[in-house]
Amino acid sequence: EELSSITQETKAISRWEYLCTQFTVIVKYIRLLLLPAGQNIDHHIIFKKGFWDGAAPVCFMLLAGLAAWGALNFRKNPVITISVFWFFITLSIESSFIPIRDAMFEHRLYLPMFGFAFLLPYLFFRYLPVRAGKLPVLLLILIVTALAATTYLRNETWKDTLTLWTDVVEKSPLNARGHYNIGQVYLNRGDHQEALRWYEKAVKLKPEYAQAYNNRGISLAAMGRLEEAIDSYRQAVLYKPDHAQAYYNMSLSHQKQGNTRDEITALLETTGLDPKHPDAFNNLGAAYMAVGESAKALEAYRKGLETQPRKPGLLINLGSAHSSLGNNVEAISWFNKALEVDPGNARAYYNLGNVYSDEGKMEQAIEAYHRAIELDPGYID
Repeated sequence: EELSSITQETKAISRWEYLCTQFTVIVKYIRLLLLPAGQNIDHHIIFKKGFWDGAAPVCFMLLAGLAAWGALNFRKNPVITISVFWFFITLSIESSFIPIRDAMFEHRLYLPMFGFAFLLPYLFFRYLPVRAGKLPVLLLILIVTALAATTYLRNETWKDTLTLWTDVVEKSPLNARGHYNIGQVYLNRGDHQEALRWYEKAVKLKPEYAQAYNNRGISLAAMGRLEEAIDSYRQAVLYKPDHAQAYYNMSLSHQKQGNTRDEITALLETTGLDPKHPDAFNNLGAAYMAVGESAKALEAYRKGLETQPRKPGLLINLGSAHSSLGNNVEAISWFNKALEVDPGNARAYYNLGNVYSDEGKMEQAIEAYHRAIELDPGYID
């Protein structure tokens, strides 16, 4: 059972379905070696349901014939045997009965390609007539020149992320990941309207695409459509219940709406799924402070510090929680720890001034406020 688990990257596809699909995929690989046109960084392959599905039987016969050709030349032309079986053996991990959720990737050809590169010149020199003279050399020069030219042209597609993924969706219009990645480009550029358009296409093609729902929510939230963003995050966690970032993003939308209790609920889900989330405990503490639950805020900040002991914001917030509970000595200690980590933190000095003021230590309070103003001349408070 352990070996079986190790030798399948996904359980969503059976070994038999994957193997039958690979009969057609390997023939596509061979076609790309013979004629490298229509290259695609992310082929959209629909898995076969069985051996008699589509072209699988024909492709199997072609591959069996190729293997037989290699085997029959074992004594007479061992170069053919080596080349053919190099191709099959080096491709066997990705193209056999070990299920992988992506049926085809061109980079899987890098090592098997050597067999083809070894075979082609041999066939030219072995089987072209002796009278052909320099013809094999000229043919190989022509092939190398053509490949160099097409490589140069292909680099135009690879010049940036947008051109690369646009090429994918042009060649594979049903590829949800291609549409999602174009959405990512526009999201990173801050063009949320355009990003939203591509995420919508991605979830239409793949209704269970949790990450696309999450990022669609980010774009909706950036456009001020908070209720729609929350609905999108809910879709993300519906299809991927352990999607901690979707819960965290949901909490940010609730925060903008002023729904602090809903924000707390979403943050508790986030921290339960990802106890090392960089901001969730900090925000959870702030939310508890907003509803007057300082003790719970204190606990949230402490848990955050377990994974980020030198985060100034957490240290300051922990000090503020102590201050709200009347633990001024503890509060001063945490503000000073924040300043040890970040000596130029105006907010730490401001909070320190507040505690000194509450303690009646006005000279120290004034000194702390002055320091905050020196660091941030626009610090109105």
